[in-house]
Amino acid sequence: MATLFVGIFWVSCTNPAQKFTTETAQLDTIRSQINTMKVWFMVDEHKISKRYKHLTQQDSIIQLTNLSEQLPKDLGLSIEEFRAIPNIYRNYLNLFKQQQRQLDSLTQSTDSLQNLLYSESIGRRKFRKLLEIHKQCTNNLQLEVEATVKKTIEVEPTYKRIQPHIDSLEQSAIKLGQ
Repeated sequence: MATLFVGIFWVSCTNPAQKFTTETAQLDTIRSQINTMKVWFMVDEHKISKRYKHLTQQDSIIQLTNLSEQLPKDLGLSIEEFRAIPNIYRNYLNLFKQQQRQLDSLTQSTDSLQNLLYSESIGRRKFRKLLEIHKQCTNNLQLEVEATVKKTIEVEPTYKRIQPHIDSLEQSAIKLGQ
């Protein structure tokens, strides 16, 4: 009788994380993915927002038909590449907001999945199905986030090469306007 009591007490005190090590590890992997995606955005959002506002203010200069003639010839790029940057930044900022909501939602659903698992309110088979769906959503969002961040990073060299010249043209236009 005492052995039965100790056995029941031991089972009831077992840590759910130990009982569901495989599932807990998978949930931790998902959390890690989500946190990584959040970090990618945290680094760039403020900088991109500032740049986008600056480029928007310079729109009349960027849209000049003879802009390429006013820039140094050794820049070695198409002015159209530079003109595309504000749209890339705007898309990044729009996707940033949208993807942040998705990341927050994934974080909450990961916590909910863990609660379902630990409370044993659903069976392991149903949990695994839900987990697979959750993994797929996380992986899909990761692909979207990577594409968004990659496109923004790709235009960085173009921005850095041309922007000082655009700023210079803007200052010249301001002086001429005085």
